[in-house]
Amino acid sequence: MRLKILFLTALALVLAYVFLVIRSSDSQSSVCIRGACVKTEVADDDYSRSVGLMFRKSMEETQGMIFVFDSDEYHSFWMKNTIIPLDMLWINSSNQVVHIEHAVPCRMDPCRLYTPGRKARYVLEVNGGYTMRHGLMAGDDVTIRLRR
Repeated sequence: MRLKILFLTALALVLAYVFLVIRSSDSQSSVCIRGACVKTEVADDDYSRSVGLMFRKSMEETQGMIFVFDSDEYHSFWMKNTIIPLDMLWINSSNQVVHIEHAVPCRMDPCRLYTPGRKARYVLEVNGGYTMRHGLMAGDDVTIRLRR
């Protein structure tokens, strides 16, 4: 009887742990393009969009940040106070990549502005070289899962 209670308690703990892991991974925002997926932080207000990835010394290969805007526009970005090289992917409201830039840290003012050739609603920032390593290009379809 005692062994049965111990077994059931251990089973309940394992199931609770699995539930929490599944739930926490489900609450993570992500972006997938051509099977390459990154977990994303969401920048969807003026403050978080202005800070972005400034001052970060590194970022995991499977991490990124998605900037969410209210509508498709020519959203420009710069690399002021950004330490790591980034690939920027502009994505329209139809969830297609419309522009890609390989951005380098800005060492002194004035910093270069990166502006897309087409309007976009989202901008995904990932580590520099990510798009080349995964063969991503303009025209690719994108799956965006936002959890706020």
